[in-house]
Amino acid sequence: MDCHIKDLIEEDMPTLFFEEVSITYNQNPLFINEQIFSPTNINLLKDLFSELGIVCDITPYSLYRNVMIKNKDEKSSIIFDINMSINQRAELHVRDFYISVNQRILDETIIKKALIFALETYAKKLKCTQIKFRVSKDLEPMEDNVYTKIQTLPSNFKFTMGTDPTLFIENNYEEFNNPFSFEDTTLWYKNLL
Repeated sequence: MDCHIKDLIEEDMPTLFFEEVSITYNQNPLFINEQIFSPTNINLLKDLFSELGIVCDITPYSLYRNVMIKNKDEKSSIIFDINMSINQRAELHVRDFYISVNQRILDETIIKKALIFALETYAKKLKCTQIKFRVSKDLEPMEDNVYTKIQTLPSNFKFTMGTDPTLFIENNYEEFNNPFSFEDTTLWYKNLL
């Protein structure tokens, strides 16, 4: 039959649930254009992260327009927590861009740069019109003692709540200035189409 035994006897619950939801929302442009966090698109995102050496759990919610991403193994050199959404205009919005790395073996700036590029690549594959990153303005390095303590090998986890603006400027992102905003975050955006 030219298929694996798992194809015959194992049910893929996330895919079955997605198919059920997509029937209900088959007139929604995001579903029609596959610009949502469907199982196929989640696998694409996992593949991009695995190319960076990151194994993660990705949990979609709110009709597959939002997703939570966390690293899978606590004993990893990269700890991250990212939340993303896709709005009706097919704009990918990245929030909670939290990344902590073991600075004995990795450079936080290089990892953030690689993740920004991976997420931009993902947004282009989904034919998103724009990608946005909402990041903290706090650029003070902080110790991450929780992860440093659980490691067996010597480690030095540190993180910066914010992201150096240079990473966005070098990659042709623009800062969105909202004169009425008093938030402690900055919104960087890039048009993709």
